[in-house]
Amino acid sequence: MIQFSAAIQSLLAGRNSEAFYLVKIGNSFRTSHSSQVVIGSDTYAADGSVLEVTPAEFTSIVDKQEFSVAFADVNGLITDLIDSGIIGLDVEVRIGFINPATGRPFTSYEDTFFVYASAVDRVELQIEIANKGTKNYVVVCTSPIHDLDQVKGVYTSQDYASSVIPGDTSYIQIHQGAGLINLKWGRL
Repeated sequence: MIQFSAAIQSLLAGRNSEAFYLVKIGNSFRTSHSSQVVIGSDTYAADGSVLEVTPAEFTSIVDKQEFSVAFADVNGLITDLIDSGIIGLDVEVRIGFINPATGRPFTSYEDTFFVYASAVDRVELQIEIANKGTKNYVVVCTSPIHDLDQVKGVYTSQDYASSVIPGDTSYIQIHQGAGLINLKWGRL
């Protein structure tokens, strides 16, 4: 269940809320807000680099979800990250909200909405010819569920299965032939 702070609950109930993205890649903090945002001890730079965050969607690989963050390469931010090894860096995406009483962003992580946490899977370059050759980078991130399934099979025996799941007779039945089988589904 999604938990919101009391301030954000009342803000969302009023249906008149302003929001912006907070994106962390490695030790780099960026926001889509028009000015710098300080949340906790982290300072999110407002350099216009965060263009878009696309929602997670399943890929052709069943156990993999991807989301992406599009960046304008302001001041060489993404180029520097690519040069220093962006693949595998932790990524966190949150939505921040504007306090209607002050007109400034809320400054606590409790008052943000956590959207995604993942790692960089790949980076795609997009060159927009219609916009004077502007280059944007799309950082594609793979959700944590991509590692839940094992890539290698586990070799098991009747003794191993009995030690892990007492009472499971599936391996006994495999060795003895047909009969009533007590199966517990899933991986060991």
